[in-house]
Amino acid sequence: MKRILAILLAAMLLCCVFAACDEKEEPRAPRETTEAKTEAPTEKPTEAATTREETTDDGLPDLTDVYVDVWDVDDANHTAQKIEAHHKGIGVAVTIPEGGFLYEASVLAPSYGDNIGSLTIKVFAWNTDYDTTVAAEPVYTQQFVDFADNSDLVCEFEENQIPGGRYLILVCDGVDEGDGVGVWTGKPYKSTTMPEEYVKYEIESWVNGKANKKMIAKFSLTITELEEE
Repeated sequence: MKRILAILLAAMLLCCVFAACDEKEEPRAPRETTEAKTEAPTEKPTEAATTREETTDDGLPDLTDVYVDVWDVDDANHTAQKIEAHHKGIGVAVTIPEGGFLYEASVLAPSYGDNIGSLTIKVFAWNTDYDTTVAAEPVYTQQFVDFADNSDLVCEFEENQIPGGRYLILVCDGVDEGDGVGVWTGKPYKSTTMPEEYVKYEIESWVNGKANKKMIAKFSLTITELEEE
């Protein structure tokens, strides 16, 4: 009987030893998890660097748009001026700052109620005087045919197509078999009321080949230029 008890006791001791060994081996799994976690941070700097590169400034200069009405907007008086085929046209001269460009130009034009007729807007690079300027090929030409009465005739220029320099924007070559076509004109600013932009861009009125200080075509200009720091 004692021998049987001894054998059972020895068997129980062996089972306890095996159980203890199994419990000691279980902590190995967390070591693999810990090693996997230490690899993850090596990927994060790569993702952050990619994001910074994508949002880096492209190095291009900052530009701003300046909208200019060339006539005295506080003066309610205005007059429609006809432009016939033989007429030299009505326009404005303007200086675009270096580094900028003329983005858009529009003028208010009557067709005297019948919506019939055509006008052409031409942009010339200024050279010495009026006659020399218009004798050259224009840098831009657009014709408006059968436009609605009192329409804004709008010329949209691609970027840098009209770069920095002085230009003459001329409405000319009127064609109409009815009551005519032309542009609305207003009074230019006086020396005491000239806004800063008017002086800065050296705006000047030209009517039928001559500088005119009494009237100016109702042009609106959008000039894109380098933004001041």
